[in-house]
Amino acid sequence: MVSFCRKFVHTLLIILIFSTLTVYAQTSKAMELSDNLYNLVQSKGFSAKKSYLTGVNPLQFPYSITMSFPATETDNKMNLIVSIPQEMASEMPDELINYISKLSTSQLPVTVTVLLVADDFSRLPEIYTDDYPYGTMSFLSDRIDSENTSAIIISPVNSDNNSKINVVYGTEGRLTPQWLLQQIPLPFSQNSLLTYRLNLSEQDKRLKAFFDKDIAALVIQLDSKQKEQAQNLFNALEQVSTNFVTPKDSYANNTNYIFFSMTNSKKIWISERLFIFIYFVAAAAVLLSAAGFYIQKKHRIEKRKDLSGTWFVIPATILL
Repeated sequence: MVSFCRKFVHTLLIILIFSTLTVYAQTSKAMELSDNLYNLVQSKGFSAKKSYLTGVNPLQFPYSITMSFPATETDNKMNLIVSIPQEMASEMPDELINYISKLSTSQLPVTVTVLLVADDFSRLPEIYTDDYPYGTMSFLSDRIDSENTSAIIISPVNSDNNSKINVVYGTEGRLTPQWLLQQIPLPFSQNSLLTYRLNLSEQDKRLKAFFDKDIAALVIQLDSKQKEQAQNLFNALEQVSTNFVTPKDSYANNTNYIFFSMTNSKKIWISERLFIFIYFVAAAAVLLSAAGFYIQKKHRIEKRKDLSGTWFVIPATILL
């Protein structure tokens, strides 16, 4: 019995030491990744800010990197956040630097904040973690004007479909506002609408984190190791950043819409207002049809006399 206990304790210690060394090695690798990206953007002449994820010995942990490019019109308060995991940014450094260079020399309609986020993906095996996006949550813990903030989140594509870029615009039954989704020059399918509304799709925790802060956001998934996809991504980001359209009123934030894809670039959108209009037109048609059917039956002359005295009820009901 004593021998068994010694063997058990010995095995447990080996497991603990191995796990500690593994986590430490991965943490060191993540910190090295943060340092490499920070030095890269600094060497290209761009001003970058370190955003530490913890206040306890911050130099021993990876950190996020933020770069801000102000709007040309100083009275525009809108801020577009482009969040890119550092693991993905390191796989497409040329495209990233080219995008940042374009931002620094372009007249931007809104302030663009490039966030190279650290520690969004756990360094532990999936069975030991809930894959909590610590980097994103740390960034969002600061005071953010959610009403004047929107976000484009870059994520690794699902391993089952890494042949093309995928736009994710919903999670937990919530959708990206129509005004933001319409500005994305990438193909996306209306087939996902129902799965997003019914919460049948896989949850995206990074998108959920932004939604929980009432920030309009969407996710662009890609395989960052494929150069063509990386180029298409940053071409799209450049187009959105330099031509970003700020919503004119609070109604524009509606998420009750549908759309039909005619081609990859052409879509027919049915907004919330159009939905309401169609509803009332249909209600009016049904009401008028019912009234017309009713007065053409027996005693239609008497019914018409009754109707003539209350004719105003139907248009009043429609107007109401």
